[in-house]
Order: sequence, then structure tokens, then C-alpha cells
Amino acid sequence: MLLFGLRGALLKGNQVIHSTVIESMKLNPYTIPADCRVSVAEAYMLDNKIRALMVVDPGGAIVGVVDIFDGNPGS
Repeated sequence: MLLFGLRGALLKGNQVIHSTVIESMKLNPYTIPADCRVSVAEAYMLDNKIRALMVVDPGGAIVGVVDIFDGNPGS
């Protein structure tokens, strides 16, 4: 289940209701630097057919999440 994430597990009919988050999470999430332009993040999400990116600082620590549906980034 780790390779496909929660959506993939649901689509495969797995009993995810009885699973833990760690059993369903993606081990290598898509990330983008915090100083990246919003237009670049949007293009990256569209190119990779994903809805969200983990935003990381220069040290690689997650500082937030940007979603393709965010209408007002930074708020």
C-alpha cells in the first residue's frame, strides 16, 4: 500500500479504514523549494498530475503545503 498512497489503496479495494496513516502514506512526496514561484509550482503539479506539493526550506524541512486549488497563496 505504501507505493500507491491512500487513493490507490481505495481504488484497489483495500480495507484502508483499518490501516494506519504510515501504512498508506507516500514515502517520497513531491516537494518544491519555498522560494519557488507559484507559476512554477502550478506547472510542476500539472505536469506530474498531482494536486499538492510539500514546501521545503533550504535544509529540506517541510514548512507547508501548496495545493493546486489554493486560490490565494500565502494566506
